[in-house]
Amino acid sequence: MHIPAADLVLYLGESANVAQFLPSVVERAGARAVIAPVDNAAWLPEGMVRQLRVWLRELGVTAVFPKPFCSLTERSYNVRQRQVAFEDPWIGEFARHFGQPVLQIECEGSGIRDQGSGIRERISRGEVKRDAPCGCARAVAHQLAGVDVDEAVAQAGLYHADYPCLATMGVDPGLGRSLVQASGDLMRQAVEVAIEGREGRAGGYAEGMEGREGREGTGAAGGWVQPGGEF
Repeated sequence: MHIPAADLVLYLGESANVAQFLPSVVERAGARAVIAPVDNAAWLPEGMVRQLRVWLRELGVTAVFPKPFCSLTERSYNVRQRQVAFEDPWIGEFARHFGQPVLQIECEGSGIRDQGSGIRERISRGEVKRDAPCGCARAVAHQLAGVDVDEAVAQAGLYHADYPCLATMGVDPGLGRSLVQASGDLMRQAVEVAIEGREGRAGGYAEGMEGREGREGTGAAGGWVQPGGEF
């Protein structure tokens, strides 16, 4: 089978048996980087991830295994509620556009006073700066138009639940909860951060959870480890 040359391989196999062929595909393509998201542990078990990491490292290939896929940023990804740092130009370029959602939210007063405390704000527009790989962030941003700011984070969670998320609903053994729940948390966090820096109030859009990590010194999931330290 002919495999065209590529700099980056995106692995989205839905069988643990398929994953063992990934190093061969990467070698034949001459790729220098691999993104192999774990949205279902049955499709890419931790034991296989460990093997792939060793095989790909021997080929001189950078590999990341975001769990879930929408935890990927240009510099890190989540595994077991911890963040793994990496540096790779090919993966970083992909993650500029797809990965952990980053939104810009604009608001306006609705003209309705909330129990005399001031003008109630509604979201007038949501723009996606980085979409989730499945397109969920774009769908959520569109639906948030007209939603009260105070209700936006909760509503984002509901909109995410209605979207066909790539992550499994079963409890992940390494996480202790479902990956779709972890994905929902990332979407709600993206909306929360965007609201904190919304236009018309803070003078710009928030830089997303990645920017928050830089300020606090730890990731939103609670920790930070270097490459290779997550399994």
